Amino acid sequence: GDGNGILGFEVSCEITGEARHRYQHATSGPDGVFQIFGLRQGSHVRLYGGRHRGSDVEDELVSDILGPFTVGPEGLEDLTIIAFRPGTISGTLLDDEKKPLSNVWVKAHYTDAPDFPYSGPDARTDEAGRFSVKHLATGHYSLEVYADGVNRVVDLPAIKIARSEHVKDLVITDPKPKRPR
Repeated sequence: GDGNGILGFEVSCEITGEARHRYQHATSGPDGVFQIFGLRQGSHVRLYGGRHRGSDVEDELVSDILGPFTVGPEGLEDLTIIAFRPGTISGTLLDDEKKPLSNVWVKAHYTDAPDFPYSGPDARTDEAGRFSVKHLATGHYSLEVYADGVNRVVDLPAIKIARSEHVKDLVITDPKPKRPR
């Protein structure tokens, strides 16, 4: 490699267009090179990756979600995945009386590719109703709130996360029960 590779970057490959939807994973070596074997010609793949080291966010990296690509006769070669610090969405969740909602989950759903099943990470609110959804790649996200088996839609426009961006101080008041589809 050229010395710019990242050791230990986990690459996930979502594979569609075959008899069943499947995933394969690889970890980059010291030169940053990774290999994913067993891709069939004509399959469609999306790639994304990250390096998560526990709670040490300073050392964490993610990538954009790349693809879809169609696998050709030679497979997929010479793809470059650019890693960057992840983004976050943080804020406060309040009820209709503007009181904090604690112990409630806030989930980020990636909306740039509706056929891509990546629902994104989630976070639990604290006693003051504060939350921070971390580990976000570049893209648009909608939020969903759930507690006690009830999912609630957050009626906000999609939130755009740029590379390493942190959306802070979002206030969500009185999320509505999710309507059946």
